[in-house]
Amino acid sequence: MNPFPEVKGGTMDAFLFRFEMLVKAHNWPEDKKFLALSNLLTGESLKVLQTLSVEQQTYACLKQALLKKFLCTAADYKVNFRTAVPTNTEDADAFISKLETVFDKWLELSNIKKGEFEGLRDLILRDQIYASLHKELVMFLKQRSPISVK
Repeated sequence: MNPFPEVKGGTMDAFLFRFEMLVKAHNWPEDKKFLALSNLLTGESLKVLQTLSVEQQTYACLKQALLKKFLCTAADYKVNFRTAVPTNTEDADAFISKLETVFDKWLELSNIKKGEFEGLRDLILRDQIYASLHKELVMFLKQRSPISVK
């Protein structure tokens, strides 16, 4: 796996997702994850590693510190969720998928279990979709009384 691509606009959450897929594929034990990740850090991400005390030198602490440094906190995901709008090249399915991903990260980082709030999740997703669409399309969709975002 290549080091974290800070200069290429890589996002830390996507980088950590790929790293965790690699860990799972190789069945690495917990005690090797910290060292493996630390070897992939450069620049600002390496500076984050250097700020950790000896007691904090665990994968969980390093991951949390990196996410915070690279603006991948619950508050950041909430802002991303609330300000998301579809791009010119996104169809409805792609936009909904993007919203679901950002919302799920917001919940995860807020320590809310996704399965406990499926109804709330769906309601908030629909609300955000309606807020980002043209009024005529929103009226058309609401007239059909959808019971879920799908």
